[in-house]
Amino acid sequence: MPSIRLAFVCLFSLFLVASVWADEPIKGPSLQDAKTMFDIFDYMNHETGKIDNIVADPQQRAALRADIYIRATDKLLEIAEDDHDRSNAYIIRLEAFECQIEAEIEGAQQKMETFLDELAAKDETRDMAAGLRFLLFISDAMKTINTPEGLSAFMSGLKTWIYRDIDFPDPFMSIRVDRIGRGMLQVAARRENVDSAEQFATELIEELIEFIQSAECTLSAEEKAMAIRHFKRLELYQFGLFHRKALETVHSPDSFDAFKAELKAWINRRMENFDTIPQLGLLIAEKNGVPAEQIINELIEFLQSPECTAIWKEHGITGWVKMPLTAVGSELKLYGRTLDDKDFDWASLRGQYVLVQFTATWCDSNHRTIPGMLEAYQKYHDKGFEIVSICIWETGPDIVASVKEYVEQKKLPWTIISETLTHKAGQQRYGASFAILDVPTMLLVDQTGKIIMTNARGEALQSRLAEIFE
Repeated sequence: MPSIRLAFVCLFSLFLVASVWADEPIKGPSLQDAKTMFDIFDYMNHETGKIDNIVADPQQRAALRADIYIRATDKLLEIAEDDHDRSNAYIIRLEAFECQIEAEIEGAQQKMETFLDELAAKDETRDMAAGLRFLLFISDAMKTINTPEGLSAFMSGLKTWIYRDIDFPDPFMSIRVDRIGRGMLQVAARRENVDSAEQFATELIEELIEFIQSAECTLSAEEKAMAIRHFKRLELYQFGLFHRKALETVHSPDSFDAFKAELKAWINRRMENFDTIPQLGLLIAEKNGVPAEQIINELIEFLQSPECTAIWKEHGITGWVKMPLTAVGSELKLYGRTLDDKDFDWASLRGQYVLVQFTATWCDSNHRTIPGMLEAYQKYHDKGFEIVSICIWETGPDIVASVKEYVEQKKLPWTIISETLTHKAGQQRYGASFAILDVPTMLLVDQTGKIIMTNARGEALQSRLAEIFE
């Protein structure tokens, strides 16, 4: 969420930006034609991206963003199908108020408080109002966590939230302490020093567990047990801080050896999403010019050794061995059946650069990649750039029909492969072949069929394509 604070400047900026945008060749998503929440997100990402590229003044950007968010909120509330859509609309409206505050628009703070009070006054939105106030608490803490006063306020405030109900439209955050834990570690990540951030997160978890176990905490015994259990499961977010530190500090053989030792220590911890461990290993190996097979083989050797106490050894050995197949330097051997149930001819794309996207139509993160992909396709397709999307993990009574509807709705001009049709034709699912662990997985492949970039999305992808074609 943006940190959030012109009125006449806003009108001038809108005129200025509109005149620049008028000449832009890429037609963005239409808010008027939006039919789902994901259409709204596509619109917001496209419009705010244009602002970031054109408007230099931070206050002007904030004011323009606020206008986009308000219009998006109104449209989402108009087409909302359920409480999940409405909850997202309220979150977007809160971001609009924060942008107005950042832009120093008169009365924005009071309007935000009135908005939250009105939600709190209704039975059906009371918990949502508390959830929005928690987001504000986290947002403010991110700005002040590197000051003694900010740290003290965050610690004392955090403990009060353990007793309060918080409602979010997030199916993965089903209980209060999960939400508190996620917010807590988002704040920890804003510590200026990466070592300090990691240590701070660990100390914070320990302090909260100690507080919950104390007589001062008035949760029931059952609630205390659940809270402690979930706070101990925050290792995944701590691993995110370790990830950040590795990206910033591992850039020599000595530091790479120290990184591998820490990575092996993480293998022995009971972190739920353990496949993120070798993924980070591959990323740091790539940055340091270490072959993918070398780091994966070393991790598998550790899994097989007496030093390894992980309870999921066998899965790691069978699953991790396939990871180098989608690492930089590997030759991608793509196969499948296209959405019109024809054999996909991977060899026909040799001589072109290809963005390969493993995707799923139900995933929000995949929707956010589409505007950038469309922009790249329009800009570079005639110069030798192609895109192939592989739809995996789809569900529903008629998967192929629903994917076709999605492709038509998004007006995707490139080749689409259907995992459903591929598997039906007797070929392996892609997760089994390539160890695809999440979506979107996006790979940039060169003219010879070798992978030259993983996590190929956003500004990093656009910069790499500019290097190649411009």
